[in-house]
Amino acid sequence: MRRAPCPSGAKAALVADPATRQTDRVASAISDRHLAEFDEGTIDTILGEDVEFTGELSFERSLIVKGDLNGKITVSGTLYVDEHATVSARVEVERLRCKGRVDGDVIARRGVELYSTANVTGDVATPELVMESGSKLNGRCVMGGDQRSGDQGSSDQGSSDQGSGGQGSGNGDAKLPAGAT
Repeated sequence: MRRAPCPSGAKAALVADPATRQTDRVASAISDRHLAEFDEGTIDTILGEDVEFTGELSFERSLIVKGDLNGKITVSGTLYVDEHATVSARVEVERLRCKGRVDGDVIARRGVELYSTANVTGDVATPELVMESGSKLNGRCVMGGDQRSGDQGSSDQGSSDQGSGGQGSGNGDAKLPAGAT
């Protein structure tokens, strides 16, 4: 067995060479680094675990989805998809930070962050993509400049993920828990 040098910060792996049927130790690019956790205190609006929404949803500020969302979602800030959430929608956002499941195409004008539990099925257009080990992306990924409705265009002046009170509108059906208003 031959040992290969391992760069600082990388994990070593045993790899079998099919031609010689020997196992070699090689360096892998898998990192121990993790993305920063969501800070719910800085996020304007949260759709709870018990919320199911179908239709079009549009928000001016950041939003966390913890339940199920189906249809189309447009967020001028950051869309956070919690670990047990499912978003089956076309997604247009400044930034997507995903721990859960997204089924549908994603346009993120600033970037996409996929945590180790994320599962995205659909095409992604974004200038920046960060994936933790274990995350899944099944679809095409187009990277370039700032993304605008599928086009690569110029950057607009930043938006804030923080603010007072979420401003949003929706056109669809929401199933709320008993007693909720």
